[in-house]
Amino acid sequence: MAEQFLNESNGVFTSAENDGTGKPVTAVYLKNNSEENPLYIKGMQGEPGPKGDKGDKGDPAVIEEKSITHEMLGDNIVRSNNIGTGSVLLVNLNSEVKAKFDDLQKQIDELKGSQASS
Repeated sequence: MAEQFLNESNGVFTSAENDGTGKPVTAVYLKNNSEENPLYIKGMQGEPGPKGDKGDKGDPAVIEEKSITHEMLGDNIVRSNNIGTGSVLLVNLNSEVKAKFDDLQKQIDELKGSQASS
């Protein structure tokens, strides 16, 4: 019989068997378990059963352009082929683009001013 010793867990001593590596193994016995009427416990590994039949081969995967992507985008960043209204925040634009917008806004304001005086 395996070496017997006491195993301490949270201040409680329980008897267990040494599995040969120094780790305690507590034997579990199931009432009414027999070869004729075996009991199964979900999650406990038992003896491996026979290998099942091989399944049918499915259609091959079709990987097209842009079908698989994984990008870690930052906050307030949009990745799109068609950028919609409100998709881009001004804080995310570089200084050249901001300068161009400022120039266009200045031209619009000048046109509005010249129309109002006419």
